[in-house]
Amino acid sequence: ARLCARHPKTKFLLTVLDASQQHEAAVIASRFANIHLWGSWWYAGLPSLAAEGSAVRLELLGTQFTFCASSAKLHDQLIYKWRQGRKLLARLLTDKYSELVDKGWRISRADIRRDVQTLLGGAYEDFLRKKLQSGSLYGRSSSTSRFFHWRYIKRAIIPSKLQADNPPCTARGVEYQLQQRERKPSHPN
Repeated sequence: ARLCARHPKTKFLLTVLDASQQHEAAVIASRFANIHLWGSWWYAGLPSLAAEGSAVRLELLGTQFTFCASSAKLHDQLIYKWRQGRKLLARLLTDKYSELVDKGWRISRADIRRDVQTLLGGAYEDFLRKKLQSGSLYGRSSSTSRFFHWRYIKRAIIPSKLQADNPPCTARGVEYQLQQRERKPSHPN
């Protein structure tokens, strides 16, 4: 985190060597616009560890990280890691989409395609194109998708004055609450 703070115009790619570092890495990536979480190191890529770490990343970062990046040294390893990673991603997204549907969201094929594309390289490409501003240490860019920010969904309790027009746990109600949160800065300048 100190490195990111000292060099706000320098972009950093981060992967973790130890599965226990996933949460800390995701928190740091959520706070600094100049860092991008990228894949997992070989030994942190075991299915059980990758599932837990990726779930943490989804909850803290939405789709703004690279899900699967290879450190494979042999082509055979690359193929099996890719197949294993896609199966894991399908399970994780199915669970997260189910949570959203239970809360009243409608999920389209376009949503799924967009999120998969973002997780499998689109977020990395966006990160490379992003222009960093001096002094904008905290927070992600305004283009960060809020669709997958579970912390916003969990807090989307509609205030009583809105309940008549936007019943709780409907897509319209949650969307309204998310729009209100987007308009208010979440951190001091």
